[in-house]
Amino acid sequence: NTFENYGKSKYPYGFKCHWLVNFIACEVRYDGSCYLKVGVTITNQYGAERKTVAEGIVKGSEVTGFYVSN
Repeated sequence: NTFENYGKSKYPYGFKCHWLVNFIACEVRYDGSCYLKVGVTITNQYGAERKTVAEGIVKGSEVTGFYVSN
């Protein structure tokens, strides 16, 4: 999916969305884009994992406003 692939491009050592157990929001906006908010696990270059939340807007094959909580 576009959102997860974008996250993987930003976090190449590991970015996994938890669509089934931690799907927080999906809102279709007036312009046809979709706001997504989902729990994720990010892995760094040393193999350490961090659970957090990622959100962003998907329209077609583009993601904008991508943000990962600290």
